Amino acid sequence: MKNVGIISVRTASTRLPDKCLFNFGEGNVLQHMIRRAKHFGFTPLVATTLLKEDDAIEKIADGEGCWLYRGEADDKLLRWLKACDYYGVDKFVTLDGDDLFFDPDYAYRGLSCLEAGEDFEPFDIIYPPFNAYIGSFSFALTRDIVERACEIKDSDKTEMMWHFIKKVPDVKSIHLCVEYGLPQRPFRLTLDYPEDYCLLNTVRRILGNLTKRDRIEDLFYANPNLRDVNWFRQKEMEKGQEVGGSGLF
Repeated sequence: MKNVGIISVRTASTRLPDKCLFNFGEGNVLQHMIRRAKHFGFTPLVATTLLKEDDAIEKIADGEGCWLYRGEADDKLLRWLKACDYYGVDKFVTLDGDDLFFDPDYAYRGLSCLEAGEDFEPFDIIYPPFNAYIGSFSFALTRDIVERACEIKDSDKTEMMWHFIKKVPDVKSIHLCVEYGLPQRPFRLTLDYPEDYCLLNTVRRILGNLTKRDRIEDLFYANPNLRDVNWFRQKEMEKGQEVGGSGLF
């Protein structure tokens, strides 16, 4: 199966509980993510937990007619691995449940880098571009690198999964390059705080649910003060990740 996007999501976000159920246009946040993935040609695979509180996520996934896997609450890597094995997935992009305006072009480029080309060997994991807006792209990974990380991980709390993957011997990784639209002042379009929700809804009202990166970047070029709605939250997020914090996806 090609072009699989794993949407890691749960209701128990510590910063903004139930954010995947928030209204967003004609549906809720999770419905938006599923529909956006399908619109751009991805097969969405919703990966959530076995906790009772996440029954609501299963109901939404079933209603949208997409793949669903329920597994470990804290061990995201193992949840991914079991989801891949259940559906026969050998590589995927992560369409995190808080990246409401993920860019499909970055996602496709990430997937293509997981295959051997004329000038390079295949990579195991593709990281987002430097200086692209936060939330434009997460990661592209092979099923095998997830398995190798699971074999050596020393914790069952793997929310910040890249900390474990980078410890895999001889892991092959690369950052995507920004081809155009390099933001002079990077901005944040990911959902963790009330200010994020406000900004994301502003972008949606102006550009629509299915807008792409170039139009989003043009909007911020023309309205540089938009960035200030939530950029101060980015430093809080980075600090939390440094000390092992988690948004619980």
